This record gives sequence, C-alpha cells and structure tokens, in this order.
Amino acid sequence: MNTKTILMCALFAVFMAFIVASVDASPPANLKFQQLLRKARDIKPLRECKADEQCKWEVYNSETRLHEYDLHNDCKCDKCVKRSDDVSINAYVYRCQPGS
Repeated sequence: MNTKTILMCALFAVFMAFIVASVDASPPANLKFQQLLRKARDIKPLRECKADEQCKWEVYNSETRLHEYDLHNDCKCDKCVKRSDDVSINAYVYRCQPGS
C-alpha cells in the first residue's frame, strides 16, 4: 500500500471512532446507528437484567402514538413489563418485574 492509501484508512478509522464516541447512550437516540454497530461487532450473550432495570423501549409515532419499533436492552429477563411513558423520547419504557 502506498502512503496515500494508509493515510486515507487512518483518517477513516479516526472518523469512525469519533462517530462511535458521539453516539448517545440513552435509547432510542441514534437507533439505526446503534443497530448497525451491534450487527457489525461480536455480541456477547445477553446478561440477566437487574431488578427493575429497563429491558425494552417501545418507540411510537409522536403524533399518532402508534407503535413503530422495539429497542431491547442488552439484558434479558423473564417478565418485561410496561411501566411508563417517556414522552421526551416517544417511547413506552418496559422494566424487569422484580422477582422475575
């Protein structure tokens, strides 16, 4: 490889690192990008959710409040229950039911 190719690859790597670092960790922000990242890297087996931890967000249309998609946390639990409506992110928040 020549110097120009190496430089372009390095710049691309820095650009991707910047994008990854700027992803908001609070779902469902940047959902599509988060989903692509999860598919692109090796995913660890799901851990068990802690009691009352968020296990899913059900994103809805802000005008119609109709379901658009679900975003699951990186944990699993036996009983994921709808607990609240977070209008700031247009999503119903599901949490692990304690004792499950």
